[in-house]
Amino acid sequence: MSYLFKLTLFLFLAACSLQSRKDQAQIREYFKLNETDKAFALLEKSEFKTEEKNKLLYLLNKGRILYAKEEFKSAADVFVEASELVDKLYTKSVREALLTSIASNNNESFYGSPYERSLLFYYQALSFLKIYENGFIQSKDEKNKLTRVELTSQERKRYLFRARASAVAWDTFYKELQRSSRESTKFDHDLFAKMMGAKIHELVGERQDQQIALQLYQDAYELLEKSAPVFFSFNTQAMEFLTGENEKEKPVVKSEQYQKTKDYIAYKILSLAKKRQRWKFSKLKKKLKPSKAVLDKIAQKNNTTILIESGLIAPLKAESVSYNLRSAIENVDNPAAATFIAAVGVPVLTYFAMGPLGLGAVKTRGDQKIYFRHSAGEAMTAEAGIEFEIPIIERPVPTSLKELVVYNVEGESEKVVKKIDLSMIGPISDLAFNINRERVKASFSKRGARIAVKHVLAIISAFKTYQIMKEKHGETFARPAAFAQYLVLAKAIRETERADTRQWGILPSEVLMAEADIPPGTYKLRLVDKADSKIKRELGDITIQAEREAFFTYSAP
Repeated sequence: MSYLFKLTLFLFLAACSLQSRKDQAQIREYFKLNETDKAFALLEKSEFKTEEKNKLLYLLNKGRILYAKEEFKSAADVFVEASELVDKLYTKSVREALLTSIASNNNESFYGSPYERSLLFYYQALSFLKIYENGFIQSKDEKNKLTRVELTSQERKRYLFRARASAVAWDTFYKELQRSSRESTKFDHDLFAKMMGAKIHELVGERQDQQIALQLYQDAYELLEKSAPVFFSFNTQAMEFLTGENEKEKPVVKSEQYQKTKDYIAYKILSLAKKRQRWKFSKLKKKLKPSKAVLDKIAQKNNTTILIESGLIAPLKAESVSYNLRSAIENVDNPAAATFIAAVGVPVLTYFAMGPLGLGAVKTRGDQKIYFRHSAGEAMTAEAGIEFEIPIIERPVPTSLKELVVYNVEGESEKVVKKIDLSMIGPISDLAFNINRERVKASFSKRGARIAVKHVLAIISAFKTYQIMKEKHGETFARPAAFAQYLVLAKAIRETERADTRQWGILPSEVLMAEADIPPGTYKLRLVDKADSKIKRELGDITIQAEREAFFTYSAP
């Protein structure tokens, strides 16, 4: 394969990656505006569908949009297909390993981050649950129109059991993650997976399922304490905790959100223990030290569970950082290049990079690489730096506590029936931020070195051109010739090494839950920010039936 062909191929792949970024952002915007038909149409004509490497991301987005359109059977089928694909993709092929050793991982199949693969099981389970709750499915007839098919009680139960199977598979996923050598992460447990798994087992309602639910809630209680310091929703000093160097002095200032979640889990543990393991109740009560509000809630008969998906997950974006040129020169293992460097000398090559080629300088502050252009009068106290992209998720902004307002409209006035506090059970943006930060830290040096070595080889090539042109035509022609050559090579490197910012970007930012006793009837539901009541979202109607416990889900992207 000629160098020109390789360059053309890589530039083509880079152009595809840029188009994918645009499509991903637009799908996210449509979804945020609840324009699901437009989001679906764009997805169907995008490279997410046409490129085999993006198949998993295509399926994840397709399933999520179908779920939002309330086509739950179609969504469930897509999520099942996606989970089967995850199993096939988990072992990286030798071919991809070879390709991505010389190009960016945009050319690799999308495997999904652990939080994305995890939430696949969530939506799979939720799709089955919605079918069970609704009591019907929608299927397409010969004219491709959706028709409603009522389910028998036995068929409904089957979907409930499929939801339970998805919850079990979700738990198995994390057990595999803990054993896997491919995934190096501290986030091999998930509070949200424990909470939702427990809720699904609880909804199944059999004695063994309720005992499993009780254990999962207890696991969640311990996990909340363990994970709280690095989650912005639970620790107001989370960034200081993450960046602090002294382990003993890292700050933990627990938020109101943390206490709400802790109280909610304590309520779930004690209410289930009282119902299924009364001999354990007193022991757990002594251990958890519940507040009076929690004990009062246990005494109530709460007939309704409401789950709210709020906001959209913090987006994965590209950010430019720099890598030390001297370090890159030391990592060159090409024999001919290494010999040339030894003959010319590192200082000369560095001066050439910062002078005729005009590379910027890089300084180090902690684990942050700070990039800037050098000025003519600046002393060369900093090393020459090479710029490249890394995928980043911006620091999550903690949200205020929220509540649900259940109300009726009577004439031109509203009658509030109930106000219900919500608890955070799924800090999705927090989890995504931490996992991405962990991955970037683990791969920064290796990725930076690989890209920087490419630049070193390009600098050497430009330097040779500079020497030849200077000897033949003088300094006046040598500098622009060398600069032009390096510019072409550097652009090719930059385009082929763009950060992989593919993301399941239409996930919720946070998942909230509440349980309450609501009188039978049909009401309207509103999500309200407790810090500022002007910030509110209408969620739709809710119908409560007598003598029936119900599970409702709403989305407020």
